[in-house]
Amino acid sequence: GLDSYKWVMACELEPGDRLMASRIATEGKQTSLPPWSYEKSKHSTTCKNIFIPELDADMAWFIGMFQGNGYTYPNYAKNGFNAHVCIVNSMDKYDACEKTQEQLKKFGDNLHVVLKKRKSENSYMVHCQSKQLSWYLDKHVKQAKVPLQVPKYILEGLQEIRLAYLAGLCDSDGCVKGGCRQIVSTIYPDFAKQVQVLAYSCGLDSKLSLRGDY
Repeated sequence: GLDSYKWVMACELEPGDRLMASRIATEGKQTSLPPWSYEKSKHSTTCKNIFIPELDADMAWFIGMFQGNGYTYPNYAKNGFNAHVCIVNSMDKYDACEKTQEQLKKFGDNLHVVLKKRKSENSYMVHCQSKQLSWYLDKHVKQAKVPLQVPKYILEGLQEIRLAYLAGLCDSDGCVKGGCRQIVSTIYPDFAKQVQVLAYSCGLDSKLSLRGDY
């Protein structure tokens, strides 16, 4: 009956069985952003060092935001010449841009992080020219044309860290207008499944919809 249940192995599930969601969040553990080390060349005068900040809820939000709307230009071929990072948001997300700017500044007081409207575009851009920051985010957060992954330091983090990351994803590529409640829209189905697992670990049920040739 509907008022009773029993535990079975996944391989023993049969057509017509109903799965019950506990909606109980897992606790997780204290995690931190990956460390960073960089050796400047003897003649380097412009490369600015970065510092790895604490992984709090705001920084976890930034990681989600960057995976959704961020971009790295590491330019490894020319040893990081003009390497930079940028995050682009629509005109109605100025507050999110300000928060993004604040989080980027945590990587170093000497970083020049600019928030401006894009020329001839209805969008804002947060931009920072930094070889070390670009290389760090490229290695540990998001690489161009490489399938996204939920970072390990997010997957294993405390509930508040996981929820903040999901909020960052939603603020970048999600939708909460009207009857729409979408965490993320992505071309990477495996990433979408990881996000679904992460949401479930926070006690949130979700539905995964695949469209196109996946």
